Amino acid sequence: MPVREVIRLKCLGSEDDNSGLMTLNVRCCRRLPRMVALLGLVGAILLGALTATARAATVDFTGQFSPTSLPEGTSFSLDGDQVTSFSAMLRPTACASPSDWQSDSDAVFQLALAPGAAVELTNGSFSYTGSATSADYGGGSAGESYGGQFTIAGKVNPAHTFVTATVSLSNAQDPFVSGCSGSYSFIAIPTVTATRTTPDKAAYQSQFLSFDYADGVVRKLQVQANFQCGQSVDSATVNATAYGYPTLQTTKSGVFRLQLYVLDEYQKLVSLTITGRITGKKAGGRIVVDEPPGGFTGVAGDNCSGNHGWTASKPVPPPAPGPAAYFQWAAIRVPTGTTWRYYFATNDLSCTDHANEVLVTIAHRTITVPCSKPAAFASGPLTPSTAYSVRSQAVHASHGRIVKRGAAVTVPVKMPGAGDLWTVISNLPGTPPS
Repeated sequence: MPVREVIRLKCLGSEDDNSGLMTLNVRCCRRLPRMVALLGLVGAILLGALTATARAATVDFTGQFSPTSLPEGTSFSLDGDQVTSFSAMLRPTACASPSDWQSDSDAVFQLALAPGAAVELTNGSFSYTGSATSADYGGGSAGESYGGQFTIAGKVNPAHTFVTATVSLSNAQDPFVSGCSGSYSFIAIPTVTATRTTPDKAAYQSQFLSFDYADGVVRKLQVQANFQCGQSVDSATVNATAYGYPTLQTTKSGVFRLQLYVLDEYQKLVSLTITGRITGKKAGGRIVVDEPPGGFTGVAGDNCSGNHGWTASKPVPPPAPGPAAYFQWAAIRVPTGTTWRYYFATNDLSCTDHANEVLVTIAHRTITVPCSKPAAFASGPLTPSTAYSVRSQAVHASHGRIVKRGAAVTVPVKMPGAGDLWTVISNLPGTPPS
């Protein structure tokens, strides 16, 4: 009996360091469902049309100053209708002495509510005057404390989702500067952690936006807004429900507009406006990002902005599964006198979804492999040490005609070389094609 040898092949035809066994698992011919990428998420305030959800007893806010403060020293909290926390580390905008204090001064002053203090909201407004202390030189000579005085006066919207205030610093001093003052704008929104969730299967989806829509109401809006800050790239990732606004009413024609402040990836505030129109299974609009009015800037002191169109659609349902087959590739060499002939073969073949044949095309030759044969030759003679593009397709055939085809799968498979380690087998899976 002539010697017959086989090598099983690994995926992509890689060799198995002379072990003599190589395998390639292939699932061919099943139609795969379409996948829709989702990135991003944006929360929203519908102006004049939404009602905020019930708020927690204590709400922590993320705030921003213009001119910029030191972010690590800023806090703002509400407990019901009381401001229970406010602090900031601010550099003065002017000092009486010395006249050139900005050239080398490190003057920074700490502003904070007194311990245990709480400021009542009156029709949403509040005001507080307290002591500012030097952030670096807490005590002066003879027990004197360096610092000055500050006042914060502001307003909280009825939903407790936005704070605006003016902060003033006066008569501040430390050992090196005196007569320091400043006037600052302050804005803040509840601190929200950026989250992304998987959209519903029937949601309108694009790479950066998704939402549900029914009966004139947009729900579960999620968007990632990308924009420029100077020469850098920034983004805001927000979930509308996390911001307290899970629904958005549209007009009769499916038009909506959404505007609010959100936190970017550096916890800075940006103004976000989303406009859109829903028509049937498709929707489109624009995402506009700007700095809040009043001189606010991004984390590096650059102005941030973006203006991009968006489109979204409902995903197309995947087609019904077609004929499919599962098998491993094998390489077989058969002696012919003093030389060898090299073939690819299928091994451990199993078929599903009414497949009864597999069409294998290699080197412009197609061979039909019956699903009834667990192992069979799948090519004519091939060249050793050569990579081939192998196409396989499961089909359902009846009376010599192909009734239904599965999806075609093409993979690269390499024929091992003559010097590789081949394993002797006792029989062949049929007669080798000539």
